[in-house]
Amino acid sequence: MTGEYALRRDELQSSARALAGHDYHALWLDHVLAAATALACGDPWRALLEWQRFLRRIPRFVPLRLRDYADGVLRALLTATGSEPEHPQAGDPGFVGRLVGYLSGDRQTWLGLREVNPHDGRLLPVIRLAATHLAAAEAQHPADLLKVAGRLRRLELWGPAAAALSGTREILLSRRTVGGVKRCDEQLADIEQQLERRVAWYRRGDLPTSTYVRLTPREHEAAALAAQGLANREIAEELHCSTRTVESHLAQARAKLGVSTRGELAELQLLGGTRASARRSGARSAASGQALG
Repeated sequence: MTGEYALRRDELQSSARALAGHDYHALWLDHVLAAATALACGDPWRALLEWQRFLRRIPRFVPLRLRDYADGVLRALLTATGSEPEHPQAGDPGFVGRLVGYLSGDRQTWLGLREVNPHDGRLLPVIRLAATHLAAAEAQHPADLLKVAGRLRRLELWGPAAAALSGTREILLSRRTVGGVKRCDEQLADIEQQLERRVAWYRRGDLPTSTYVRLTPREHEAAALAAQGLANREIAEELHCSTRTVESHLAQARAKLGVSTRGELAELQLLGGTRASARRSGARSAASGQALG
């Protein structure tokens, strides 16, 4: 829950093996780490399943304080999955609720971090990082969001890292910064590839921030003609509009699809139809060689 579990996984497992009754400790730790991994991937349902298994197996002599904490995690996961509506009298969801909400993508809970000082050294690093993430997103600072994404990736907090990259992509897309959008797509694709290698149950596209973008009909038409090798002037004649309008359509299409050249548009094989879509995460790798539209 600290956000550093992935960096200390080997240390925790070694400690568990050194304890008396190590088989039980290893079993409990497996459930805890599996829940943490699921939450870090933005999957509160799987995290809830693993946490319930953990609670069913822990011994009765666990100190009450720790049992209360474990039950608090359970309540936070139930709320995050919608299995147990948050009670009106509950008020502030507290540290556990805010952390679970942030990792699972529940923006309403995440907003509880608005007043958190990201420079408060008394807070766990993941809470300070989440507060920095929120501040950068609200201020629309793509450079700060990219820094946050890098730190989240080092902690293997994949869901929030993908959220930071997706937020950066949206800002850059609105500013038509094609190169920046492409770099975000590459990093999102890399997160997907790492998860496929490291997490047995993960399937590409499971991240909650994996969304689709759509070209408008005119963007699709302009991009399809450009992919066929037509010059902007020829496209303008075909679409009965100005060259500047064509340039605008192509710039927006390239940014949405995460490509920068006509050749890359051709690789995507934009065929007939009125609309085309591509994965935000890894648009080129997901769409290359396939017909869109």
